[in-house]
Amino acid sequence: MDSLLERENKLQYEIEIINQVVLKHFPSGLLTIILYGSYGRDEGAFYYDEVGDIRTYNDFDIILVVDKLVHSKKIQNISDILNEKLDVKWIDISQKVRSKLRSLELSIFNYDLKYGSRVIFGDQNVFNEIPDFKVENINLKEAETLYFTRIWAFLGSLPVDGFERELTPDEVRFFNYQMAKAVLAVIDVKLLLEGKYTTSYKARVKKTCEIYVKDQHLVKWAKWAIDQKICPSHEQMNLKEVKERYKEVLELFLGEMYSVLSVYYKKKIDSPFDIKKALFWSMSELVIFFKVLLKTRSFDYLKKVKLNLMQSFLAEVFLKNKKEQEGLLKESKELLKQIDYSINVTNLNWHELRLIASELRLR
Repeated sequence: MDSLLERENKLQYEIEIINQVVLKHFPSGLLTIILYGSYGRDEGAFYYDEVGDIRTYNDFDIILVVDKLVHSKKIQNISDILNEKLDVKWIDISQKVRSKLRSLELSIFNYDLKYGSRVIFGDQNVFNEIPDFKVENINLKEAETLYFTRIWAFLGSLPVDGFERELTPDEVRFFNYQMAKAVLAVIDVKLLLEGKYTTSYKARVKKTCEIYVKDQHLVKWAKWAIDQKICPSHEQMNLKEVKERYKEVLELFLGEMYSVLSVYYKKKIDSPFDIKKALFWSMSELVIFFKVLLKTRSFDYLKKVKLNLMQSFLAEVFLKNKKEQEGLLKESKELLKQIDYSINVTNLNWHELRLIASELRLR
């Protein structure tokens, strides 16, 4: 069977399961089911297992448009059932009240929702409820969000002993997939800066290769990343190859992210120490911080900021000398104590810290 047809058939099979489960277990008032993210754009990852069967790989992002919100436990119940029935590792289900769609503000999430998603059940005209957005108006605050989101790839993509032994095929596939997501985040922020962001991964890579044609290093990684995003490779890698790929992608990620964040913060960013200063001393960031606190009345937001910073310090460790590593690890441990005082940080090494940070982020 043709590979493209197999992918389409596999995705349609999964969509039918999603619709069946949601329609059966959602209480009432469900208007539309939206498939968001890469599968919603027909750019989801697939691979063939050891017996040649096609498998879906990355997570399903599902948005339920409803009359009114239902309790989160009911949504979690649907998610748990789908996790058992579907072929993917994660299911992300969220709700949006239809009457509030028209007041959605411009963000990458909402831009992709309107222009890069598909209705798999219900009203096909639901996207008309969302305001029309102009891509050039997306705020560079989104670059900061992408930086803190995708830096997870350098913490959680490898097991605790991932730099000490040969990876299994599944571990190689996951590692490559996460490195690809980090590279694609670089492409996203560069296009945001140019006012040329678009919903499609393939279109973003194409635009990047055209705009930055002279930057062959970026072009090389962009082409590699889109291939890995669509069909992540599990071909054997030795320890040297794993470390080299990790280092090259990390250097690309931090270099380009710091450059764009320098524009956003309006000050030179060369390290996580600079980001820490920008977050806690920038007037615009303080305004955002206090707005969130007033809205949520929760200091969980402050813990989230500290976790973001902890990730930043930990990611830098791999690239630094021993003395600089000590300072970065010290900062990371201090932040971890503030995030979760029950964790004894005294004897934790970098590998243990990065996995703790990645697990905290997933929660």
